[in-house]
Amino acid sequence: MNLWLLALSLIVVPAHLLTAEISAAEDNAEQTTQPLTYELSIDGRSFEIQDSKPTEIELKNDAVKSTAIIKVKDIQSYSTDSFAFDYDRHFSIKDDHDSSNRTITLIRADGTSIVITDQNKPDGTEGKSLAEYLQSSMEDRYRAGIVVKKLDKTPAKSVVYKAKKGHITAIQYVDEDDDELLCKIYVLQDDLKRYSVIVHGNKEAAARSQALAEITLSSLRSVK
Repeated sequence: MNLWLLALSLIVVPAHLLTAEISAAEDNAEQTTQPLTYELSIDGRSFEIQDSKPTEIELKNDAVKSTAIIKVKDIQSYSTDSFAFDYDRHFSIKDDHDSSNRTITLIRADGTSIVITDQNKPDGTEGKSLAEYLQSSMEDRYRAGIVVKKLDKTPAKSVVYKAKKGHITAIQYVDEDDDELLCKIYVLQDDLKRYSVIVHGNKEAAARSQALAEITLSSLRSVK
C-alpha cells in the first residue's frame, strides 16, 4: 500500500468536510495481459472481435466483406447520481458509495493516484479554508505515519477549470526511501457542487501525473 494512501486513510475529518476510505489493495487495470474480446452484433448477426485486432466480417448475405476494429477508448467516463468525470482508462477505480461525502479513488500501476470527494453544496468561499485544512491534515499524517526527511508546503492560490473555480495547494516531501513525492490538493466548485481532488505521485513523473489529472479536473461536472 502506498504510504501516502495510508496517511490519507487515517485523516480524521468532520463528516461535512471529508470522508475518504482508501482500499488496502492496489489492483490496477494494467495487470491484464490478454486482450479483451467483444461481441459485435449487426442486423442480428454476432461477431467476436478482440481489442484492437482487425477482424474480417461478412455482411449482406456474405456478399460484402468488411474489416472491423474495436478498441477500448483511452479516455473513459464515470458517473454517479450527482457528478461525473473523465479519466485515463489505465486507472483502477474504487467507489465507497457514501451517501454524504462520496469518495472515488483512482489508482494507476505507476503510483499516480487521484482521490475525488463530493463536498456537497458550495458556500460562497471558493474553498480556500478547506484546501488549507486538507493540506494541514495531510502534513500531520505524513509526519505521524512515515519518516519525512524534508517537507515543503505551497500556499493556497486561486485556480479555474472551465466552469469550476476554487483553490489549489500542495505538499512536496522526501520519504524514508529518499523518494521525492508531490501531493496536490484542489478544492473546486461549480454552481451545484463542491469537490476536493487530491493528486499524488512521484515528483520525477510530475508532468505525466499532472497530464492525467488534467483529464479528470477539466471534465469534473455536476449531474442535475
